[in-house]
Amino acid sequence: MTPQKNSKPLVFTEFDSQILRETEISENAPGTILKDFGCLLDFIESNKVEATKSKSYFSMKHLNSINERLTTPLKIDLNRPQQKAFANINGLYLLLRTMGIVKFHPTQKKDILQLYEPIFNSWNDLNNTERYFTLLESWLLRSNPRELLGSYHSGLLLKACFEFWQEIPKNGLKVEGNDRAEEMLKYIPGFYNIALLELFGFIEIFHGDPKPGKGWSILKIKRNTFGDAIFKYMNQKVLCSKEYIYLLIDYETNKGYKPYGEWQSHFRPFFPEWQNNLAIPEPEYREGMYIFKVSLGDVWRRIEIYSDLTLEDLTDTILVSFDFDNDHLYSYYYKDLFGNMVEVNSPNSLDEPFTTDVLIGEIPIHIGSSMKFLYDFGDNWEFQVTLEEIRQERKKLKSPKIIAEHGEAPDQYPDWDDEEWE
Repeated sequence: MTPQKNSKPLVFTEFDSQILRETEISENAPGTILKDFGCLLDFIESNKVEATKSKSYFSMKHLNSINERLTTPLKIDLNRPQQKAFANINGLYLLLRTMGIVKFHPTQKKDILQLYEPIFNSWNDLNNTERYFTLLESWLLRSNPRELLGSYHSGLLLKACFEFWQEIPKNGLKVEGNDRAEEMLKYIPGFYNIALLELFGFIEIFHGDPKPGKGWSILKIKRNTFGDAIFKYMNQKVLCSKEYIYLLIDYETNKGYKPYGEWQSHFRPFFPEWQNNLAIPEPEYREGMYIFKVSLGDVWRRIEIYSDLTLEDLTDTILVSFDFDNDHLYSYYYKDLFGNMVEVNSPNSLDEPFTTDVLIGEIPIHIGSSMKFLYDFGDNWEFQVTLEEIRQERKKLKSPKIIAEHGEAPDQYPDWDDEEWE
């Protein structure tokens, strides 16, 4: 792709202001994001939607059904397409997970994707304008595509999408037959972002028929007046302001738990219907007896611990069960409700939160999924801590208990033969 910079400066004009004031947000305009997102919510609510165990993506068996229900189904010619082949579904999935509007119910073979009632109810209370900007904020400000989609993008997507929009010539970007453009668009800004740009009504995509054995074919991408107005306004009010730097820093520290409505003061002059925002509930506490299988290679220990104990209590028991001393730093890693990676550190570390502050019942992982316990940053002992069960028992353990074990634990400090180092 050969970028073509616009010759005119990016100035938000009265014409752009008029475009925004005259835009009435409905299910079908600007773009079809509300209609298609609602269609996906209806599909999850009405069907037993399975998710993959490894990455929690939509099971392949559902992809064609979801694609056919969307306003503009993508045409692909792949035998066993995965979720990323459907850029529209991949983008909508990013919004679902970022909002925390879905959760996973484990079964023996698959996890079942279900609507998370507190957030789903709040979503239903919003009007079209409020829903549109909830999704926009979820995408450009709060999403973590590296964690949720395996994308190379990290941090906020607003700047990446803005820079791509800037490089679309006024007469459009021809993609078909441009091998460099076709290859670059996979990464800059990524097909899921291109699909979302169209779903939000920022650009127009001319879709083609796929080549044999190939995926989505894009003939041409054109900017439109609404997208021009939005991005010029964002450039003037957000990208060049101290607020944007603040948001970048805050994103890294608060992991998406900030209340929605960061851009409300900016856009309400154009969209006065924007009165309310999506309500994010406090982290859920699940009471009960937690059963963890802690694995180090082929060696494992099964530990039961009550929900009102802490990750520090679990740490002590893990180290005892593997006959390790407790003289080193360590961290736990797991994903929160919004798909962001959370790091919890040992009490003598510099960065919060600490293992002494996090209760077992507050950990948001679902049954069958794992968190990583990294012990000793020199030797890097990496334990997989898998949640197998939560038993609803009245009996509380004052301390964790080792209930099963398999295999002989490795030596924490193996004896090295001095001759090997000569």
